[in-house]
Amino acid sequence: MLYFIRHGQAEHNLNEPHNFDLKNPKLTKHGINQIKKLRMLFNNNTKIWCSPTVRTIESAQLISGTAQLNILDILGPRTFPHKICSMHNCDQLNFDLSNINISIIKLLNNVHPNDFTDEAFMNIFKNFIKNYVDEQYDHLFVTHDGVIATLLKYCNDVSLDRDSNNDLILYNEVHQFEMQNFFS
Repeated sequence: MLYFIRHGQAEHNLNEPHNFDLKNPKLTKHGINQIKKLRMLFNNNTKIWCSPTVRTIESAQLISGTAQLNILDILGPRTFPHKICSMHNCDQLNFDLSNINISIIKLLNNVHPNDFTDEAFMNIFKNFIKNYVDEQYDHLFVTHDGVIATLLKYCNDVSLDRDSNNDLILYNEVHQFEMQNFFS
């Protein structure tokens, strides 16, 4: 099974959109507590993948403990509905991660994930699933609302709207996909 969650509340989510210029925002205390509540849903055999942003890495570490994290560039922030635009400081990718047990997979040749159309993004993501995801394990992807919304749209034909806080996906939601969702 493939599970997708949004990172916990981070500093840039406070006082939106004014805090979008924060670089590498960290989880808030509330965000840490949100993720800790999700930790019990996943076992030690779950393979954990996350976006190369501080908030997703912190979220993944809270779930994984000391297990290796797999950083995947395509899980980085995307706008939804998609539009190619310059991303805020809070949405820049961070690969300066020498202090944690990680594996980094770069599929995008140093291009930001938001620079791809939805169709190109989905093709790259499907190739990743086909080449890296072993069906004998559960996989947890810690990412951003725009990524999850794109996957829901193209794999499950679910269209989301933004709420009054401009959020697509509430914290603490776990979205489940099976491999066949990506190839039907």
